[in-house]
Amino acid sequence: MISPELAGPAPVNITENLANGNGYWYALPESPAPLAEGLEAVGQYGTFNELSTIVDMGQANGSVLVQGAPGAGKSHLVRELQTGCVVNDVACFCLTVHVNGGKASGVEVMNEQLGTFREAVQGTGGVVILDNVDYVGYRGSSRTRSASRRYAEGLEATVADLAADPSIVTIATGHNEAWREGRWTWNDPAIDEPAARIMEQFDSQLVFEGGMSLVGLAHVMSARGFRLGQAARTIRALKYMDRANFFHANHVDPGVFEEDPVAAIAQIEAGRRERIAK
Repeated sequence: MISPELAGPAPVNITENLANGNGYWYALPESPAPLAEGLEAVGQYGTFNELSTIVDMGQANGSVLVQGAPGAGKSHLVRELQTGCVVNDVACFCLTVHVNGGKASGVEVMNEQLGTFREAVQGTGGVVILDNVDYVGYRGSSRTRSASRRYAEGLEATVADLAADPSIVTIATGHNEAWREGRWTWNDPAIDEPAARIMEQFDSQLVFEGGMSLVGLAHVMSARGFRLGQAARTIRALKYMDRANFFHANHVDPGVFEEDPVAAIAQIEAGRRERIAK
């Protein structure tokens, strides 16, 4: 959740129900910026190299599906998008699909809250983020077949409705096709087919690698408490190895890099590859 303290120049009203498991969050600036102008600022806000491209694609085409392997930084991207919208006075709605979809009332909550948001942004427009949109295809131990069928149908209808609304820019995240293959295990056309159609409804797609500039990495590391010397050594090591992504900065305790940054990075990459392979 992003706190109201991060609001931009104008006051902003933030509504969320993540803690209780309904998976939604949205921000409504009292004086929203023109959508095109606000989105341009959002694209320059974060540290990911791809952020401005993602925002540009979404604005040009109406929607964009951002796909990546586990650990690429998709959830961090969503948080950057949320924060970027708040500080630049862009109305933003975020649905964490794997949280919302785990609730029996998920479809109703999604439609009710999204409806409230869309009514509020009539005339100004806004951004809708659907995080982990491919969740509907995965077989979960806590979800029955009938509940999964119902949610897949409901989410497909919502994505189609958003696509028909020219005032909404929809940015969705999901795992890449290689990761999904063999993991959509319902073998039920009433779930598998709407899940596949959802992934095909977005007007543009981008493979997200989580890459970021060394300057962006330095900012992130500074925010996480890395001392200047540690950050400098780590950045030099990453530049030498031609690797710089958000995973390094976000998941590592600063002390790990004290002795041998290159060895530490290699160990991190090994753990990341192991998780992706599972």
